[in-house]
Amino acid sequence: MKTQVAGMAKIGENGQVRLPKAVLDALGWKPGASLLVTVVDGDRVVFSHRSKDIVDHFAGAFTDLYPDPEDTRRFLEEGRGYYDESDPYTEP
Repeated sequence: MKTQVAGMAKIGENGQVRLPKAVLDALGWKPGASLLVTVVDGDRVVFSHRSKDIVDHFAGAFTDLYPDPEDTRRFLEEGRGYYDESDPYTEP
């Protein structure tokens, strides 16, 4: 992970944080943008821009459901060719 100090920010009375203009300009973030706030190791905060494109927003979000592609392939292979009398769409 590449990091660099980009400026200082203060927490206001109501919890607002103002990011330095240079940071906003460098990232191309505009006023009103939605940001995802993540706490890392209990003392660091990461702001991530939330994309308006739903596909971009969720890309890679559920990779932990099937961590190994081989598990998914094996599951699909084992499920193919089954026969169940209660299912009229399968055949022996």
